[in-house]
Amino acid sequence: MDFWFLSNPDRLNEERTAITQLHHNNSWLIGTEWTLSSDGLAINAAVKAHGITYNILMTYPNHFPFAPPIVRPANPSESWSSHQYRDGSLCLEWGPDTWISTVTGAQVLESVFRLLEIENPLGSETSVIAPSRHYLTMGQKLRKTIERIYIGNKLQQYVGSLPNLTSGTIRYSNQYQRDAYTLLIHEVSPLSFDEWKDAEIPNTLRNKRNVWFSQGLIFTTELKHSSITKLSTLSEMEEALKAAGYKDISLSWSESIPKYGLEKPPGVIIITDQDHVLHVFTSYKEDELWHTGNIIPDNNSNLPRTQVELQTLAEKRIGIIGLGSLGSKVAVSVARMGVKDFFLVDDDILMPENLCRHELDWNSVGEHKAAAVAKAIDSIVYDAKIEISKVNVTGQENPAVLNGVLDKLSQCDMILDMTASSQVFNIMSGVFRQNKVPLIWAEVFAGGIGGLIARSRPKKDPDPQVIRAAYLRYTEEHPFEEGVATTSYALENTEGHVIIASDADVNVIASNATNLAIDTVLDREPSTYPYSLYLIGLKRSWVFSQPFHNIPIDTKHLKETHIGSKQPTEQIKKDTVEFIGKLLEKKNDQNSSAE
Repeated sequence: MDFWFLSNPDRLNEERTAITQLHHNNSWLIGTEWTLSSDGLAINAAVKAHGITYNILMTYPNHFPFAPPIVRPANPSESWSSHQYRDGSLCLEWGPDTWISTVTGAQVLESVFRLLEIENPLGSETSVIAPSRHYLTMGQKLRKTIERIYIGNKLQQYVGSLPNLTSGTIRYSNQYQRDAYTLLIHEVSPLSFDEWKDAEIPNTLRNKRNVWFSQGLIFTTELKHSSITKLSTLSEMEEALKAAGYKDISLSWSESIPKYGLEKPPGVIIITDQDHVLHVFTSYKEDELWHTGNIIPDNNSNLPRTQVELQTLAEKRIGIIGLGSLGSKVAVSVARMGVKDFFLVDDDILMPENLCRHELDWNSVGEHKAAAVAKAIDSIVYDAKIEISKVNVTGQENPAVLNGVLDKLSQCDMILDMTASSQVFNIMSGVFRQNKVPLIWAEVFAGGIGGLIARSRPKKDPDPQVIRAAYLRYTEEHPFEEGVATTSYALENTEGHVIIASDADVNVIASNATNLAIDTVLDREPSTYPYSLYLIGLKRSWVFSQPFHNIPIDTKHLKETHIGSKQPTEQIKKDTVEFIGKLLEKKNDQNSSAE
């Protein structure tokens, strides 16, 4: 271990000088003694405030001067101040959130004296609390809690709108997490008013088979905040509610059930105070009650979290074919950006070996990727509209079923081909050509050296096949380095080592594909992307001189070229019209005969 006082003797000398001067100039510092403890270099000091001597131990941590000294009572069992952590450490003006490396231990000792001088903890009969410099985040406040309750902004507003002396039931679930569980309130059903449901809780949490729902009670009152927080038993709560105006109330486990129609005693009881603040109590045994202060408020739900432009994505229907490593990440990403309407196509099953790059986890192993990704989106977007297909569009399938899938893809506002399959690409190109639906496609190159993203917009970009042909010509002019593709995303180099694309590699291509897709479906003008095809480098390999070396390929001059789109002659056009006309006449005649 590198001891700071040995590697930085100048700073040690500065510390010793500053504390010597502090002792010499201030009568309140009545003793200092340097020592080596098991935790490092330390000072035993005696600080006098209001005639009382406080013996402290100030320890310099191993990371000093980049971390502040730690000050505790010399007697670890003593507790002096409200500004004191559970391990005895004093919370001073100089802490992790205010510390700068030029502050000395002498200044920390001065802060100790100011705290003791203000609070006079061992000499004052009345409690005096020094002003706090702290603002604790929600995470800090809840760090050591197990039970938590989420109170959404809309729930708070609804309950606040109910008149005094309104009672009813609530329906809630417990979401069990790694080191805590969070209570979600799904419904509030007052006895004399319309019920409220939290429509923003995703379907997967509202209808999930393994979610255990429970019922509780809610009461609106004009009781004071302080009187509610003091309640510690169901009997005390019952008396408080009677005093508030609930004359016929009974919270006995045997009597509360028939009045509110509960199937079993309430585990959770909510009471509002005169300021419409919600107080949550839990009760799991007869006449026992715990006030749960671990409420997670939603104070920012009305603040916009995405650009205004992205709000229009909710009106778009996106078709995605291929929900593997790349497609799963893109699907979830566009959902987070605001897309709510999806048609997902993939016949594959998620396997454990997919998890090193896939967006999903072991909870979905053995499930069809399309269904599992739909579930993931449902857990993010509470009002998502998702249709899936498990059809293999290039496999042995019923042609009528395949055509049904293609019809649905053609009705989307954009199609994303994430399969890296030339066969699928050919079919999607046909959908593009016939239905004028923008097409996005992307691939991750073998070995994770990079990838490509491309798009084709009707009337703005060349045909997808034209763009693909431009890419193939580029690879002919710039051949890949010698190597043999062994598996998906893998490459064997000349030394025989298999180089496999990582999850990070796939993420980079997925994020770029997502941005290109959003730009396309929003039909930005001008587009953020001036080219239709980009090669994205992640390693120094092939045409990439370094990581993040991106190469646009110009296809604008190919705009008027259309593969397989030879213009028919006038005679052929005439023959076609006549042929279809006769078929229509025949059909009309048949319909007339049937009538």
